[in-house]
Amino acid sequence: MPPFLDSMNVGRSEDKKEGILDQLLSKIHSRRLGSRGEKELFPLLRFTREESQATLQGWMVQALDNPEDPRNAVGKKELVRFARKSFEEGNTKGAESILDEILGRDPFHLESLFLKTEMLEKQGKTVDAIDLLSVLLFNPALSRAARMEVLDKKISYLEAMGRESETVEALREILGMDTVSGIGTRALRKWHLLATSVLKRGELDQAEKLFLELMAWDPESPALESMAVLNLKRFKGAKDPAMAQEYARRARRFSRQAISTSIQIETSHLRDLMVKNPANGTLVYLFGLTQKAVGRPKMVEGILKVLDDFYPRKNHFDLRNL
Repeated sequence: MPPFLDSMNVGRSEDKKEGILDQLLSKIHSRRLGSRGEKELFPLLRFTREESQATLQGWMVQALDNPEDPRNAVGKKELVRFARKSFEEGNTKGAESILDEILGRDPFHLESLFLKTEMLEKQGKTVDAIDLLSVLLFNPALSRAARMEVLDKKISYLEAMGRESETVEALREILGMDTVSGIGTRALRKWHLLATSVLKRGELDQAEKLFLELMAWDPESPALESMAVLNLKRFKGAKDPAMAQEYARRARRFSRQAISTSIQIETSHLRDLMVKNPANGTLVYLFGLTQKAVGRPKMVEGILKVLDDFYPRKNHFDLRNL
């Protein structure tokens, strides 16, 4: 009998637990388990008494063994919740037993898999957690979406261990699949942070490769500004006057591109704001005045174009008088 079944009672009175259990067993034996039954059945497992554990275990295994059973997903979710609780209470073997029950039937159940890696990490076995995820990634049956989730989890462990080259490879694989989902955009941010740390270490060639690769995936990324900083560092360290001049030219070019891209992004957001509600024109106008006050004439020009599209008859003199 799995160890987790030994600790399902939670301090209710015996009469209360037996009454709840009788209702549960009645439903199991009569198979009166509709869609609402799924929600109430597994929480009731917490109130079992010892002589009924075999009955409940048989029901649970039956549900896990049949992927088509509507109780299957609910059962897995509840069991993972209980495994986490068992682990937090120090019952590691009980938690492992639950997860083995699930993963033995469904190797791709990510919630169980991720809990298992978290348990390994907290036991100081982060390398084992990484290896577990790596083995799963070799499985060609893993779906694209699941693969991205597994890679995302693996990256968190690789970062914690400072395994930079492997982190880059995992990020590259995610970005090769997607750059717009939650996982994809997070991978873009992590790539930029990693490249920035390489730049701060003074490894300019490696940083440049990372920034250029990032720009290929996301032309609107902060990599343009970072490339300007990188070339400025090269300019300051150049001994050849001709190369110093070239690095200065590149720094100016990337800086101009970064400013232009920033303006395009900001004005695009302002345009979206106006499309949703033209009355937002007052807010956009006030924002234009603040940009004028801080000395951003190019940004003011972009804002004027947005306002002119929606209010062609207004002069917006205060903004035009730069």
